Amino acid sequence: MAWEKTWLYRVRDCYLAPWKLNEESISAEDLPARAFDTPEEKERVAMILEQYNNDLTLTPEEDAALLNWHANAPPVIPCGRMSGCCRARRHYLVYAAH
Repeated sequence: MAWEKTWLYRVRDCYLAPWKLNEESISAEDLPARAFDTPEEKERVAMILEQYNNDLTLTPEEDAALLNWHANAPPVIPCGRMSGCCRARRHYLVYAAH
């Protein structure tokens, strides 16, 4: 599912959609708020997921429709993995003795 790449960055969120794909129903109500830009988008996604839930098969058309609603959102980059790059290193800090 290409759409999930626009909002999924926590491993625990994999239980909400991608790991259920083609096996279990997926509810828009179970997804985090960051998965939707607007309430209207959430309604459209819910309609697409309703179609998916009828036969538990995500068609390429449904996947494209999900992505099209969220296409303008940049991919999520997990900041937690980059935190090592952004942290101040002690050996670079100058300590002033009083």
